[in-house]
Amino acid sequence: MSCPRLLVVTNFASHYRAPLFERLHDRLGAEFVFFSKGGEEYWQPHLGTTQGAFPAETAANGPHLGKLRFNTRLWQELNARPYDIVVKCMNGRLELPMAYAAARRKKAAFVLWTGMWMHPQSVFHTISRPFTRWIYRHSDAIVTYGSHVSRFVVGEGADARKVFAADNATNNEAFGRRVPQDEIARVHRECSVGPAGMILAVSRLVPQKGLDTLLDAVGALPGVRPTVVVVGTGSLEDQLKERARELGVSLVVVSGLQPAGMPPYYAAADVFVMPSITTRTFKEPWGLACNEAMLQGTPVIATDAVGAVAGGLVEDGDTGLVVPERDSAALRAALAAVLSDRALSDRLGEAGKARVATIDYENMVGAFESAIVHALKHKASL
Repeated sequence: MSCPRLLVVTNFASHYRAPLFERLHDRLGAEFVFFSKGGEEYWQPHLGTTQGAFPAETAANGPHLGKLRFNTRLWQELNARPYDIVVKCMNGRLELPMAYAAARRKKAAFVLWTGMWMHPQSVFHTISRPFTRWIYRHSDAIVTYGSHVSRFVVGEGADARKVFAADNATNNEAFGRRVPQDEIARVHRECSVGPAGMILAVSRLVPQKGLDTLLDAVGALPGVRPTVVVVGTGSLEDQLKERARELGVSLVVVSGLQPAGMPPYYAAADVFVMPSITTRTFKEPWGLACNEAMLQGTPVIATDAVGAVAGGLVEDGDTGLVVPERDSAALRAALAAVLSDRALSDRLGEAGKARVATIDYENMVGAFESAIVHALKHKASL
């Protein structure tokens, strides 16, 4: 297709989005405007932002009123640039209506990119829900993180014909690299992993990630328990370490690790667990650490509150095991099954690795391309 002038407006470039952005630029000529410097509370500071081979401008200046910011610099960029179509992520409070208004003002098509499959219940989100539903209905096309998000936005009033699923992908080549035994041995040594093996979680140390449920489940395992290794940072570190001591669980927290250092941890683990829970303001949009673990052939256990489960990546009994959120007994049983049955572990790991290999950046770009074609046709028909 001949490329229209495409502008992508999103918060910042993370390590897992930069390769996608490069492909969007190469294939579709996308240019980027970022409205954040990567300081969001859900983003671990040590990960920073990522530079890539794509044209980008950061527009993050404007007056604040609490969490509300009128980003005057973004408004200037949106009105000064020439473009035929805008892709805008769901992030940002005022940035979404600002991008929609600017697109309509310039008679450009508008594509929403969203990972929400539950509307948050904060005061702000309760007030803004009618507008969000309006955006679902009036966007020219919508790109979602997966089928679970597609079902949600259609349930909120979007026309299913304009919704395109772009299953969330990570850098398959980087995270799927062959990890030598000496790197695995180093992880085991540094984390004091014993003969009972290693359970891995990669997560911020915050309530919605459900790490207390994981510790409770491991604490209920009989006999010598595996070492629990959590890679991440967050406010609950001391609390989780105290809980582990009470339960007699060996917990190792690895902080400040960069993405390039992650493959040996996935390869060293006997099982990867994503125990996320639903809160009033959070439901795991996807959980890319599931992709990363699967790329190493590590069996995955995740709760039904994880987007990668609802979106079909982690299928119970096939590409992983799925347990109800907040259910430590069910998680204990799943852990016991994987840790005691090598045939089951190998089968889940192999099936997961084969499944995740089908989810890549090229598929994501294809979904964006389809959405753009639809959006331009829809805009032209009005």
